[in-house]
Amino acid sequence: AARRGLFHGFVVHLPMLPWTIASSFLSLLLVFRTNASYQRWSEARAVWGSITNTVRDIGRQLSWRSPCRQSVPNALNRLAAFGWALQAHVGGPVITHNCNKQLVKLLGPKDLAVVQASDHKPMALLGLLTTSVDSLEKCPLRRQKLDMGITQLMDNLGKCERIFKTPIPRIYTKHTERFLGVWLATLPIGMYDVLKAPLAMLPAMLLLSVFLLGINELANQIEEPFSILPLDAMCNGIHKSIEEDYHNSHDVFDDAQDVQDFLGQVVPR
Repeated sequence: AARRGLFHGFVVHLPMLPWTIASSFLSLLLVFRTNASYQRWSEARAVWGSITNTVRDIGRQLSWRSPCRQSVPNALNRLAAFGWALQAHVGGPVITHNCNKQLVKLLGPKDLAVVQASDHKPMALLGLLTTSVDSLEKCPLRRQKLDMGITQLMDNLGKCERIFKTPIPRIYTKHTERFLGVWLATLPIGMYDVLKAPLAMLPAMLLLSVFLLGINELANQIEEPFSILPLDAMCNGIHKSIEEDYHNSHDVFDDAQDVQDFLGQVVPR
């Protein structure tokens, strides 16, 4: 239908009912898209929280229970490097370059050569960490507990890979964007009769477009959680916390006249 409208031109207009019906389906698409993206972000955050706690727990046990003080820093550096290697494993080229710089700072020449020669750098570091645990901890029960922590890190590594390698199906994202684009592009045809003032059409469409397209863009951003989570801050926090814990334990060991006696008092065998 057409009628004489603004500036005496002919304006195509239709009842608002088709867009009202279509808005229900569009809402379902946007809600599902946003919820699916948020679940990926929430799971990635939880996984990195678990990584932080596990790394700190392993570092605590190595710092406070190992009598071989000379080898503990190397093991802790391997432990701190795991976070940077994992971040590079699930990040882009820029993130990978920054993480490689951190690996150079943390690892010795031999360890660095092993890690850089590996396609799967996080697994290489977990292997090196396993050798550190075997050499530092002689008690079978404590060694088993530390190995359980390394196994937990391996499990978290697999969860990160699953999130990174299985994004939301692209066809779903494309269909939602096409649906939203067509709905917004044709909406003025239905709104012409609803708005009493034709001049209000432009600001009304502008506001609707900004908010609806913003919801879709929000889902696009959080769909890839490793690009927006503060992983640099997490990795730095992990390194500083286990380093501080080691220095605390080192000061206590220095004050003890006999390291073995001190270990027997704190953790009876």
